[in-house]
Amino acid sequence: MLKTKNKNENKKRVINDDNRIIIIDDDVDFTKSLQELLASRGLNVITASNIFSAKKLIDEFKPKVALIDIRLNDGTGMDLLQIIVEKYPGIVCVMLTAYATMDTVIKCLRVGAYDYLRKPVGPNELFAVLDRSFEKANLIEDKFSAEYLLKESEQKYHDLVTNIPGAVYRCANDADCTMHYISPNIHNISGYPATDFIGNKIRTYTSIIHPDDTKIVEERISFGLEQKEPYVIDYRIIDKNSNIRWVYEKGQGILDGNDELIYLDGVIFDNTEAHELSEKLSFQATHDALTGLVNRREFESRLKRILYSSRKDNTEHALLYLDLDQFKLINDTCGHVAGDELLRQLGLFLSETVRKRDTLARLGGDEFGVLMEHCSLKQAKRVANKIKKAIDQFRFLWEEKHFNIGVSIGLIIIDDTAGDAIDLLKNADAACYAAKEQGRNRIHVYQIDDVQLAKQFGEMQWITIINNALEKNMFYLVYQSIIPLNKSKSKIKASRYELLLRLKLDNETILPENFLPAAERYGIAVKIDKWVITTAFSYFNDNKELLNTTEEIAINISGQSINDDDFLEYVKNAFIKHKIPQDKICFEITETAAIANFAKANIFIDTLKKGGCKFALDDFGSGLSSFAYLKTLHIDYLKIDGFFIKDINDDPIDYAMVKSINDIGHEMGLQTIAKFVENKKILDKLNKIGVDFAQGYHFGDVKTLIGTSKFK
Repeated sequence: MLKTKNKNENKKRVINDDNRIIIIDDDVDFTKSLQELLASRGLNVITASNIFSAKKLIDEFKPKVALIDIRLNDGTGMDLLQIIVEKYPGIVCVMLTAYATMDTVIKCLRVGAYDYLRKPVGPNELFAVLDRSFEKANLIEDKFSAEYLLKESEQKYHDLVTNIPGAVYRCANDADCTMHYISPNIHNISGYPATDFIGNKIRTYTSIIHPDDTKIVEERISFGLEQKEPYVIDYRIIDKNSNIRWVYEKGQGILDGNDELIYLDGVIFDNTEAHELSEKLSFQATHDALTGLVNRREFESRLKRILYSSRKDNTEHALLYLDLDQFKLINDTCGHVAGDELLRQLGLFLSETVRKRDTLARLGGDEFGVLMEHCSLKQAKRVANKIKKAIDQFRFLWEEKHFNIGVSIGLIIIDDTAGDAIDLLKNADAACYAAKEQGRNRIHVYQIDDVQLAKQFGEMQWITIINNALEKNMFYLVYQSIIPLNKSKSKIKASRYELLLRLKLDNETILPENFLPAAERYGIAVKIDKWVITTAFSYFNDNKELLNTTEEIAINISGQSINDDDFLEYVKNAFIKHKIPQDKICFEITETAAIANFAKANIFIDTLKKGGCKFALDDFGSGLSSFAYLKTLHIDYLKIDGFFIKDINDDPIDYAMVKSINDIGHEMGLQTIAKFVENKKILDKLNKIGVDFAQGYHFGDVKTLIGTSKFK
């Protein structure tokens, strides 16, 4: 992709139909954009995607300049550079690179490259390098200099300039800049015939220059003449139909034998299409394609500028980090098309909500950022609350259904004590996450001594510990019996178990609730789930007798794993590799994880149920939105949240909740499991209600199934 072009910045550029250039790059989109831009400036461009085709085209096309990507599919740009330097010494080579190190670039320059460009390439930087490259090529060929043209006869000169796409001119060095000659192509550019301008007969050329650009044109020409150098200008004219057109002009002063200026010779090209393309490329480089809002890269650039201003002028600014609540639910239940439409509508809606001078950006996914310049904490809170209330009132309509969403907002003040842009975004994101942890749809202001954020940063320390534990096999598994109820004591046997994860750290046993939140927060829960499945399956593969006498083994799966596209295949392959009958395994998924990843949860469940696996919805009742999803989640068990079980003997509301869940589960053909059964009184209540299974310390402590030492 090409970078932004600053329309007020002018570089020396060689534009000539005979300027042949070849682009050798295997990135099709980049090559196409670059080819269009160069062609719009009058350059003769061909492209190649590999070394083989490049060599053939160079023989046929005989380019002056070659733009070569350092990385190619069938070799390196260095290989091709070596060939060109040895076989075609007249071609000027410019290397393109996005990832190469400076060592690689230096090697290319030593081999014979003239210059290099880093991707993404800005038009101004591109044309500056090309101008130098073509000038070098022209010197090598020694046939395109201004002296050569001036020695030709008037007729040859006339024939030449008539065929040039632009308008070639010669004007006098007098007060009126009397136009001695301008080629007929000026009619295609301005709508006026050349005869109108020659001798300033009807109008002067300067009369059609846009009034706002007249001064800059005069200054650039004067500077070029004073320095005895060519002048290059991008500016606007007003054509015969009163339309504004962009033109690109290059000219130079012609001196007589006494070194006195007598003429100005130059050429004017219609640059409107190229300018619009540059504007389009500039917009694409700095804006999000879906919403049209500023993108993360541009947002970070503006944030750096504000940081500099804050330190220099001791000013105060603010940053808001927004994360939509319930977006994933809409995206999963209605599809990505609906999700994209929601983001588009919300982008327009937020644009009308923030202050005009603020920067609103889509930072990625369902995350937005607002950069507020010269804004105090009090003002920032007011804007944040305005945004939150507006989103609360926003209604998204899709296929005749209305959806409500919320937003969690992290707020951070930017002053002379702030860190760099990366730190600011990280801390704002952390404050946003804290808002979610506190109940969602609220605002959290970042403070250096923030207890909530300190906890979050503490979670980051767990990531190192978890990765180390996976590498050194510091995890191990224990199991807890799941006991059937409402049966005679003689028929009760422990043939169902739930596998539970433990971590051994400094001779201390660490429970999952201490490290799993950090694992899910920072994206490594899938690694843990894979370890559990591989370790458990390996154990039962080695202990077939125990496996055969066990009716069912329950294994917990995180929401992150359900949402991982590769995890399902990993599980299926694990069944095959370790020869575990699928009807022996029951996967437990928490209610909140199932709802948060609703579509993928259904795919995961339905795929494995075909092979015989069973599924339990864990911690049922905690999400308070459970019953609406039971009809479409094809599960076998409801595991009632232990929060309701532990006080069932004393709290009538808990008793009613458990009874309600049990009754609805049975109506839907599901079996129920009660957790946290710690005494006989609780067990009696569960028997009375008619719960199917129970597990807890009333039936005994958990027991170690697998020691770490067995799996080195």
